[in-house]
Amino acid sequence: MAKQRFWIVNSSGNVFTLCTENRYFKEVGKDQGGIKIKRVSACESCAWGIGHDQQVYTYICTTDVPIRVVETIYENQRWAPWSGFSNKNLLRTDRSNWSNESGDQSRTREELTLPSEYWEWEEDWFIDENFKGEVTDRGGWQYATDFPRQYSPEPKTLSMVRKRKWLRFRKYVATGKWAKINVEDIEVEDNSFIDIAVGGFNLPGQPPGFLSVWTITINGKVYVRKNVCINCPEGDSWEHIPTDTLGLVNISVGPTGLVWAVTWDGLVLVRLGINRDNVYGATWCEIPYPKENTRMMQIALGTNSLWALSREGKVWFRKGIDGDQAWFNKQSAIGTSWVEMVGEFCHISLTPNDQVFAIGLNDRKPYFRTGVNASDLGGKTWQPLFLQEDINRLKHASSSCSQSLDETDDVSSEYTYLGTPRGTPRGTPISMTSIPEHDNFRKTYTSDKTECLSIPMCAMVPTTNTIFTNSEKSNCDINLDNVSHVNQNINSTLCDDIFIKGSNLSNISNEMENISNGNTPISTGTISNNNENVNSSDVNTLSSDGNTPTSNGNTPISNGNNSGSIEIGTISNDNGNIPEKSAMTACDNNESEIKQINNNGKNIIKTNSDDPFSDDRNDTESDEIMNFVTDIDEDDEPSIESDNVNVQSNFHVCDAVCDDTSIMSVDKTYGTEEELNVFPKESINMLSMVPCKTISHSAPGSISVTPTSEIEVTEMFTLTPAMPRHFWVWFSGMGCYIEDPSSVKWLQTRRDSESSIDSSNIKQIISPNLRAVLLNKLCHRNIVEVQQFQYIEQAVDKTSWMKKSSMKWYRYGYRANWEDVTVELEQGLQEGTGGAITIHYCPRGKPVIMQINLSDIVCIKKIADPNLQPVFKIHTADKTNKVQPYLMMTSSEAETDEWLSTLLSANAKEWKLKQSVKPGSIWSTTLRGDVYVHQPNSSNVKFYEMYWGQLGGHLKKIETSSAGVTWALGYDYTPWVYTGGFGGGLFRATSAMSKDCHQQTDTRTIYTYENQKWYPVIGYTNKGFLTDCYDWSDSTGRQDRSKETIKLPSSHWQWSCEWCIDFDAPGKVDQEGWQYSGNFNKPFHPQPGIRDRVRRRRWYRKCRLSTVGPWYNTGPTTLRDISLQIDPITSITQQIVLWGVGINGNVLCRVGITMKNPQGESWINIATDLPFTSVSLGGNYRAWGVAKDGSVWYRPGVSSKCLTGTRWLQVIPPPPADAILTYVSAGQTTVWALDTKGNLWFREDITPTFPEGTRWVYICNKVYHVSVGTNDQVMIITGSNFGKNKHGNGMMYNRIGITSDTPSGTGWQMVIGDGWQYVSCRGFNNHTDDKL
Repeated sequence: MAKQRFWIVNSSGNVFTLCTENRYFKEVGKDQGGIKIKRVSACESCAWGIGHDQQVYTYICTTDVPIRVVETIYENQRWAPWSGFSNKNLLRTDRSNWSNESGDQSRTREELTLPSEYWEWEEDWFIDENFKGEVTDRGGWQYATDFPRQYSPEPKTLSMVRKRKWLRFRKYVATGKWAKINVEDIEVEDNSFIDIAVGGFNLPGQPPGFLSVWTITINGKVYVRKNVCINCPEGDSWEHIPTDTLGLVNISVGPTGLVWAVTWDGLVLVRLGINRDNVYGATWCEIPYPKENTRMMQIALGTNSLWALSREGKVWFRKGIDGDQAWFNKQSAIGTSWVEMVGEFCHISLTPNDQVFAIGLNDRKPYFRTGVNASDLGGKTWQPLFLQEDINRLKHASSSCSQSLDETDDVSSEYTYLGTPRGTPRGTPISMTSIPEHDNFRKTYTSDKTECLSIPMCAMVPTTNTIFTNSEKSNCDINLDNVSHVNQNINSTLCDDIFIKGSNLSNISNEMENISNGNTPISTGTISNNNENVNSSDVNTLSSDGNTPTSNGNTPISNGNNSGSIEIGTISNDNGNIPEKSAMTACDNNESEIKQINNNGKNIIKTNSDDPFSDDRNDTESDEIMNFVTDIDEDDEPSIESDNVNVQSNFHVCDAVCDDTSIMSVDKTYGTEEELNVFPKESINMLSMVPCKTISHSAPGSISVTPTSEIEVTEMFTLTPAMPRHFWVWFSGMGCYIEDPSSVKWLQTRRDSESSIDSSNIKQIISPNLRAVLLNKLCHRNIVEVQQFQYIEQAVDKTSWMKKSSMKWYRYGYRANWEDVTVELEQGLQEGTGGAITIHYCPRGKPVIMQINLSDIVCIKKIADPNLQPVFKIHTADKTNKVQPYLMMTSSEAETDEWLSTLLSANAKEWKLKQSVKPGSIWSTTLRGDVYVHQPNSSNVKFYEMYWGQLGGHLKKIETSSAGVTWALGYDYTPWVYTGGFGGGLFRATSAMSKDCHQQTDTRTIYTYENQKWYPVIGYTNKGFLTDCYDWSDSTGRQDRSKETIKLPSSHWQWSCEWCIDFDAPGKVDQEGWQYSGNFNKPFHPQPGIRDRVRRRRWYRKCRLSTVGPWYNTGPTTLRDISLQIDPITSITQQIVLWGVGINGNVLCRVGITMKNPQGESWINIATDLPFTSVSLGGNYRAWGVAKDGSVWYRPGVSSKCLTGTRWLQVIPPPPADAILTYVSAGQTTVWALDTKGNLWFREDITPTFPEGTRWVYICNKVYHVSVGTNDQVMIITGSNFGKNKHGNGMMYNRIGITSDTPSGTGWQMVIGDGWQYVSCRGFNNHTDDKL
């Protein structure tokens, strides 16, 4: 399954992704510092966004499988008696010398150029010498009598024309970064964009990776990006969609391609006529306003739900939306009515399965709608999210808005905002370069309506050296290495605005203008070092409680009227007094360092102002400045009792003073314990404020800074826009499919998040006295309840335990039926003691007893038929040989699971279920997806005596190696690797029967066919006229499979969608999904013909399973086939070769696989000319593969040091009778293959000198799967009625009679009964079980 990403944009234009399996989010595209994104719309594989320059960008997520496209061109020639084959002999009615495959377009190799700068050629043009699995003659020519006719690889007598195919591959190289989309085909006045939306990835009948990309220009026009798919991730052109003179401001696209939009007037539009043949629709339809005075601002569309925001921030929900039926039903596209929901938000976003996210209107915090499911799309409540960033990935950069990361909290809701348009952070200050332009200072208001001046401030990157710039420079770095605090684990500083609160803002602006002209200096951080008393009238400080102004003799924070200067901040100790001992190291003109030591000899930092975000502030307080804010990790909160710090008091940041340089005050008040923020130990790059000339020392313990007006001030400081790093402005959830919100860590509440922390990592501190009391009580209880009774004999001496239940037993014979029986399971209490299953029943009134020893059981498994979920099989050696296992039916599936768990636990030692699977084992899966393992025994066993123990997990394919490394694929093609654990599945992950198990999910697709027959007058119908097929059936038409009667594979599965028409059915379909034929036994085609009398269409529905097993997900790369080397390894550090085939046919090689690291590290691509369906690694690292056209390829040169080999060689000739191979399995010296009809083939005459063999030999048919081991042993899974045996589907057989003289063997011998799907004996060694 592809990685699920939730995309986030902050106010600085940084983009972040948050994966469902991770806890923290990380920034994407941060290496492209110049690109900032305003809005983003994403899917699973990519994201599209609007940049700060109003242009469209796309971000293709990096994957192990590259985007690789082949360009083809055909060279055509005609034969003439006088010159032979030549392009000069082509007739005027013929195709041109160079053309496409059909010949209707002329194209030369020089005309085929790269689509954009984000592509590059892999190699030069080369000739394709493969033709339908066969090698053409020299030069790759294909011959025919005329254009176009049936082509052949060899010339014939009447061959008059010929063609050959040239290939060249290009690769997309702009993954993992933002790529700008070309807008040359859009008019200049319309090439700036304001909104973008992507969707349509579930629209049927489209190429792989299709996306419907809609944009809105600055003029309100709508454009779509055409032909966006996996092979063309950036699209190829723009197309204008008329809107009937209505200008749009917002647009949203659902997963099924449905489009809604909002106009400038707040009117909502929906696009009608969207279907698989017209992906951009036909007309717009207006939706009435919810209320007469309500105007919409934003639309968010999911699959079956639609949410909207009004201009006031009100939330509206649209009922009756059904995206899966919107292609056929207009009412499903437009819905029925509006419903007003609770909450006020400024932005809202939906996931593909209709989960809802939003950003608060007033607090700008992220929210998640709980309780949303298929039956209740409106959900329950709004839950705030606590999004956290991975600090280990964070890299500080020299840019504005650098900020420390809070591990637990988002931006506080007490920010003061400006009245800016929606989508722009309110309160974003204007960039300034100098103070004289005081008009740029923007007035705003706090929560108590007090007029404020918003001045942007920013903390730069911490530096290791102490550097002070001169007055000409704008920045000043101050080293605070010697400043410590309660918490030493702070990671970085953050930026924020400075808010100057007061009533006389005009005076401050005028004074700052005078300052810039050199008239009024500012004294910051003036520190008195004498014992002179300070006039109490000049003192305006706060006491420790932050409320009462005090006059304690400290240097005051002046209101700006002291001798024409503005003084800001003081240095004080915990008691509010000037410390008696302080130290300052004088440096050069460009360096200084400040140390402040409290009475305990520890470094602290304190500030002098009240909390600027507090709502209960006194309006009569003097002007105060707030700047530099830092966050603290909630998990590392400072101790209340450490460093003489009172958490309830206000902490302050001391001033920084330097000699002959620019200085600046750092002043921030912190309120409650939850809002406690501290500075890091590292130095902080700060903005310079004013130049100062001298530092006078009037008395011990203080520093007096005397500014001078003699120095010309050219620039006081530079202000840049700064908002908190976690100030979110835009979400996109369309690339994040959330099936179970409770399993997503970042969707948990703070309390749930804290409760999920491993208690072993929490250090509990218990006082010694309390510990002694507890130990005394435990000792007393042990004496009273245990030791007093240790010599008393037990009243009942139990040596065994028993489990009893009523079941039904299937009785074989002429009159086979289900018998009511009573089953008893008895086993000894001591481990290793035997047990037995006793079955009691009364045929014809006579009691009969059957007993099965647990040691005789070789396998226990459930029936694959969903209609027989409570039935399980008990295989013994004799019953397996007769293909008549014990069939037992319980009253419910839950009881069946309980009995299976009990029986597996009883035989755990015999089947080696409580230990890791040993190398050399045989792995297999059932038709249900259950995993079974046969571990080799020390003694020889026969085929039907092999023990098969169940392992947790749900898988479709499994491949193993001689080293024991095992990989597997789920039904959704997700790769998994065996962890070395055991248990899971029927056992809980915390039980003694489980070890090293992980959560595993899988998805299956269930199909059924709707059949109809044509009759005169009536037409096509299925109402009671069918005699040769069911109304609803399987693909063969022989089994009744109506949608109502189809059941889930088991009670552990859940439906993940409703029934939908499959427009991607094999053979193509018409607009409504139908396929036509003369009768149900003939091939079907997409268009009706004159002789067609029947038609059918396929429906599908997906279901999802969550289970536990010793399997680990290796990543988002999906595979259709895998193969591990069968050659033994010489050391545990030697690399193990693993190859795989991606969903798109790419051949991949896994790097870094060893016995200690079975999951490996990454994938590398192995170039192929054709998409592959299967690969296999044989003896001596020989690699074999099957292409999509059935051709077989051989690749030499593979080794543990060269994992990819050298080059591909085509294996000729192909199998006779037009057999198309689809699967291959290579052993030590033999190669076996399967074709599309289930025929099994063997490759003859493979020798060291001729490793590709000479020809294919037919062996048998009705084979579903084949596996070849290290010693060329062969095991297969067959269909029903294989050979002369009348057995069921999924029988397992082993090939016998394999010798050096007869490497293909002589016959088959059954291993175990039906119900199997896959087997892998590639790690099995015959020396362990000689009978094989």
